[in-house]
Amino acid sequence: MAEPWKGVLRNHVPDSNQLVGLLTLVIFAGIFVLLAGATLIAALLTFAFLGPILLLTSPIWVPAAIFLFAAVTVTLSACGVAAAAVAGTIWMYRYVNGRHRQDRRAASRIPPATSRTWCLGSGEPSSALFSSCFS
Repeated sequence: MAEPWKGVLRNHVPDSNQLVGLLTLVIFAGIFVLLAGATLIAALLTFAFLGPILLLTSPIWVPAAIFLFAAVTVTLSACGVAAAAVAGTIWMYRYVNGRHRQDRRAASRIPPATSRTWCLGSGEPSSALFSSCFS
């Protein structure tokens, strides 16, 4: 029974490049595991030593964090509203003065909607929007 395994092992003997690759993989995996463990231990020690200080000073940190969050939220909201107001004012100025952007190529490809409207119940298209439907 041991004979088939000997043949399989002889046919799959790794060469020196594969051994060097495996050795490199094992070394780097070990280094990464050690670094992950050291990071976890450092984080736990930090929480153990700084946790009580954070807990004792939380009456200062919680209101400060709430105030900071509110200040940032109000500032960003005001900036967004101001940007929208400026964009709307610029668009309105251009529209009133006739300088708004019109894409004439796209407008020429789309037929007017009034030529395709149908009166409800009459079954025939109307030439103007609801003009013949209610007359």
